Amino acid sequence: AGTPTQVVCLRNMVDPSEVDAQLEEEITGECSKHGKVDQVVIATMDEGAGPAVKIFVAYADPASSTKAVQALDKRWFGGKVV
Repeated sequence: AGTPTQVVCLRNMVDPSEVDAQLEEEITGECSKHGKVDQVVIATMDEGAGPAVKIFVAYADPASSTKAVQALDKRWFGGKVV
C-alpha cells in the first residue's frame, strides 16, 4: 500500500463529544508504547454523515508508525473498533 510514513491517522476512536483536555495525553501515552511520539493532532471534521474525529499521531520514524498500525488497526477502544 505504498511507503510507510511517520504519521498514523486513527479514525473511529472517539465521538466529537468525547474530545476533552485529557484526550491528547491519553492518546500520546497509548501510542508511545509503539515508539517515540513527536506530536498528536486531534481534528473534528465533517464527513458528510456528520462530524467525525480523526487523530493524527506523528512518530519519530516510520518503523514506529508501522508497529502502531499493526497494533491498533481493528482494536477496540472505548467500545469502538479503530
